[in-house]
Amino acid sequence: MEKCRPLEKIDTPNLNSIPNDIASTDEIDLRCSYQPRQDSGRGERAEVPASSDRRKFPPILELIRAKTQLAPRERISHSRVQIQSASSPTRSESSRSGIPK
Repeated sequence: MEKCRPLEKIDTPNLNSIPNDIASTDEIDLRCSYQPRQDSGRGERAEVPASSDRRKFPPILELIRAKTQLAPRERISHSRVQIQSASSPTRSESSRSGIPK
């Protein structure tokens, strides 16, 4: 049976320096001497640029209609597809065209 080795002690000074009696993240920042930037931008109301006014842009349905009009697709009925596939020879038939049936 193999003997177990004792675990090595890992030195983590940053984690070991934080006391166990900290109750909030503010206390963590204070004890680790973390100083946030004064101008963090939090709490200030963000301004929307004037160029993002929705009334200037066309509705999404108009854009979709314009796109489909640029590239119209031919509508083919199911029966037309069956007629086309029945009239065109398959690969196996075309390769056996010289062989009598």
